[in-house]
Amino acid sequence: TDARALIEIYNDTQSDLAEVHSQFATGVLNLEQRAWAEQLSLRIYFELSRKMSTKNRFHRPILDELSERLADKFFVNFSLFQSLPDAWGIDQVFPVLPLSGLGDAEERRAVMLDITCDS
Repeated sequence: TDARALIEIYNDTQSDLAEVHSQFATGVLNLEQRAWAEQLSLRIYFELSRKMSTKNRFHRPILDELSERLADKFFVNFSLFQSLPDAWGIDQVFPVLPLSGLGDAEERRAVMLDITCDS
């Protein structure tokens, strides 16, 4: 597959997924159909991330987006820390570090998402 074809597949997948979300919002598609389409798009994104090259300057921004999109998401409850960020400082990033595995090599990208509503 040539470099431009991979970009076209990425753009088509983005467009198709946006259409799926639109049809779900209007009741045309049900939740099971939306989930199936999202799983298919994730498989396509994964294959694209394997086939695209960081050496190709047109692939680099897409690979950055795919890295974000394909990152594992962990939903956590940080209500334990609800008063600490206030003392830490306004508009500052509150660092959270693991207690183990700090010396292990990174294998996958992950993002922690806070489910608390302490704000």
